[in-house]
Parts: sequence; C-alpha cells; structure tokens
Amino acid sequence: EAGEKRPLALQYALFSPHMVKLRYEAVMPGQTEKMKIPAPETGIYLLTVSGGIGGQAWYSVAVANPYWCLDASKEAYIFRSQTIYVPGKTFGNPQVHSKTPPSQAYYIQINDGERFLNERKGPMSFDLPDGVAKVTFSDAPIAYSQDFELSFPKGKTPYIYIAPERRLVPVDKRVVFPKKKGTP
Repeated sequence: EAGEKRPLALQYALFSPHMVKLRYEAVMPGQTEKMKIPAPETGIYLLTVSGGIGGQAWYSVAVANPYWCLDASKEAYIFRSQTIYVPGKTFGNPQVHSKTPPSQAYYIQINDGERFLNERKGPMSFDLPDGVAKVTFSDAPIAYSQDFELSFPKGKTPYIYIAPERRLVPVDKRVVFPKKKGTP
C-alpha cells in the first residue's frame, strides 16, 4: 500500500534465486495492489521495495507466503514494536545488534527474559542463546517508539522471521530422507 500523502510511486521488483527479474512495477500514491507471482523454481527469492531516496514514499507490504524472512546481514529496518525470531548461536549468530534513532526508545527482551531499555543510546549488542531466539521490541513510555534497525555483523545465518516454524533452513541443515529401493 503506497502512502497517499507522498508524491512518489512505490516501486517494487521480484527476482528469482538466479536474479532473473520476474516483476518490476509501481504502485501509485494512495493505491493498493495485490499480486500473485508463481515461483518457477525452488529457492530464495528477493523482493525489493523502494519509496525513493531516503524513504520519500511511505508504504506497507504484506507478504502472504508463509516462508519469508528479512536479510539483516548489513541492516534490516523494522517499523513499530513487534516480536520477531532470529537464529541464535547454534546457527552461527553469536549476537544481534540493535540501533534506535537518538530521539526514540524501546524495551528489548530475548526469550521472555530480562528487558533491556535502549533509551536514545544508538547501537546496542545482545548475546543470543542457542537455537531460535524470540526477540520482543516493546514501546518505552519515556520516549517515542517508532522504528529500529537490526543487524548480524558476525552472523552466518542473518535472517529475521515472523514465527519460528516459518524460518528458512540452510541446505546443509535440511533433513534428507533415504530413498526407497527402486526409486530414482
């Protein structure tokens, strides 16, 4: 959904695992578009969305595919308080980094443990436990809470998921079932 009070169209592109462009279109300000694009092959696809330089067009994107993630190898921008799931130490992610703008504050909680306050401090690092970690960002009453950024600068599996059962599993971690005798 493209923000109606912004003068620019929202542009998006979808690429296949081999970076073949499957779709490249725009949504005009104030408009909503639904799209369904069949995946021609198994793999990780890339959806890129742009509202212009510096986020000139406000927008929201709802992904209907149950298996999706955000790549946070460099940085992932998250808007509003929410709960996410990240692969922890056993998946090669010893820490997650959180950056909050200087005018904002958030409470950050890992696996329902102690809450940490990121009060206009900028970047903070948190050690991750083994397995998949539940990370909850909640509003802090002392300051405005709107957006934050996450990254895994030392991570091997730098993905953010909306639910633990919907995470992407690297090829080397998949369960391979033995073939039945007589099948190719």
